[in-house]
Amino acid sequence: CSYTHSGTAWDATATDNCSIATTEYVLTGATTGTGTTLDAVIFNLGATTVTWTTTDGSGNTEECSYTVTVEDNQAPQIVCPLDIIIDAEPGMCSAQVFFGNANALDACSGPIATVQTTGPASGSLFPVGDTLISFSATDAAGNVATCSFTITVEDNQAPLAVCQNITLQLDANGVAAITAEDLNGGSTDNCAGTLTYTASQTAFDCSHVGANTIILTVTDAAGNSSTCTATVTVEDNIAPVANCVAPFTIQLDVNGNASITETDINNGSNDNCSVASITLSQSAFTCADLGDNIITLTITDPSGNSTTCNTLVTVEDTIAPVVSCITFTIELGADGTALLTPEDIGGTSTDNCAITITAIDIEDFDCSDIGTPVLVTYFASDASGNIASCTAMVTVVDVLAPVIDCPADFTVDSDNNSITYTLPDYFGEGLVTVTDNCTTPVTIYSQTPAPGTLLLDGTYTITLTATDEFGNESTCTFELTVDTILGAEDNLLDLSSFTMYPNPAEYTVTIGNPKFMQIDNIAIYDIQGRMVVSKNTQGATGNQTIEVSHLSSAVYMVIIQSQGKQTVKRLIRK
Repeated sequence: CSYTHSGTAWDATATDNCSIATTEYVLTGATTGTGTTLDAVIFNLGATTVTWTTTDGSGNTEECSYTVTVEDNQAPQIVCPLDIIIDAEPGMCSAQVFFGNANALDACSGPIATVQTTGPASGSLFPVGDTLISFSATDAAGNVATCSFTITVEDNQAPLAVCQNITLQLDANGVAAITAEDLNGGSTDNCAGTLTYTASQTAFDCSHVGANTIILTVTDAAGNSSTCTATVTVEDNIAPVANCVAPFTIQLDVNGNASITETDINNGSNDNCSVASITLSQSAFTCADLGDNIITLTITDPSGNSTTCNTLVTVEDTIAPVVSCITFTIELGADGTALLTPEDIGGTSTDNCAITITAIDIEDFDCSDIGTPVLVTYFASDASGNIASCTAMVTVVDVLAPVIDCPADFTVDSDNNSITYTLPDYFGEGLVTVTDNCTTPVTIYSQTPAPGTLLLDGTYTITLTATDEFGNESTCTFELTVDTILGAEDNLLDLSSFTMYPNPAEYTVTIGNPKFMQIDNIAIYDIQGRMVVSKNTQGATGNQTIEVSHLSSAVYMVIIQSQGKQTVKRLIRK
């Protein structure tokens, strides 16, 4: 708090007519002292009077004086606390900060008081950011010194990121977009202010249909950030556009089949994403589909959205049946007529679908058609009206045999005074009738045994045969029993003494005559009443041997005549 003068500028100068003996000063006031030069003199604060006295050699003196005023223009030295950096308190956007006062020292006054001039007091809550704290100190001379320091409250707390899941619809172009804010589900920060949001993905297209995990980054003003994940479900709810071609016609092939594909119906169908499948309600056609068929085309995208369109597919059959006539023989019926059907001569006629109508130009035939084959035309038509024809040779025949009105089995007596029955001519005598479908009357017939055959006692099968003009033959049989005991007189002789051996016989048979009775004749008849062996014995009385080896194996009747009487024995030729 003083001033040290340097140099001689403040020293007084004196002149004298003779000589100067001394020049001295006296300091009074704030500073005291004496001397001959002010160089290096320290002047105290305040006013100091400098009085100079010059003395010459003769003792003459002269004075002059001036005042040196030392002023205090130097501010005190002041020191503030160091800058403070501190984190905001958890969950808060501020921090309580304590700090000490600044210290001040004045060159004149020594330590002096300081006063805080700006900023909150120590112990206050300081907001995030920089807060300037200022102090000042004023010395006695009114010199003021100031200092300041900064309290920095830092926000190092990350925001609380809260995500929300969202569902996104693709547009007609197959794209969709979001903002990061769309994913914010209420994120917060310890400090008020604007949070910024960024998302790992904001643009979506058809390739993202389904669930997509998106990272949301939330950043506060201090640059602190945190993340959360959200599910962005991308949906495609836009159905495809189905376009069908105009109605068209297809032809069945020779097998009655036809088919179409999706490309035959699809006419540029499209989707905002892609077409996953194209299906038809029907692709294969048969004869059952002849005519108009409404076919539905279904377009489905990968999300399962589908759209349909319809078109008319007309199925036609332009292939005529394939006909192959066969030669046919038709048989007349019992009434002498016959009805020919198309199926009789159609043969292996086929159609790729089916033959629905068949016809022939001649249907009715009778006995007058027998002989020369008849040319018949066969027509076949399918459901589509395709027609084909062929011709066949039809031969009319009569294969029905005449109908014989055969008698029932009956029994007759032998002829008068005879042991035989003469078989009548059943046809000639009108005992039976014959009818035929074509031949009237029937004139060709036969009878077995023949008319006039003599039948002995026994049962005989009578066979009647009639043949019409076309060679058809019919036969009927009945049983005729000849029983002589029915007559009034029996000519059989009980000649039990006659024997016949061996029986069955193979080569010869012997008629034994142990009583030596007269034998007039021996005759052998077959079962048809025909005499096959006759031996005139002329009254012989001994045994008689007859050759039978030439006879067929059968049953025969042996008639032995003796003295106008006769006996009958049964012979078996083995």
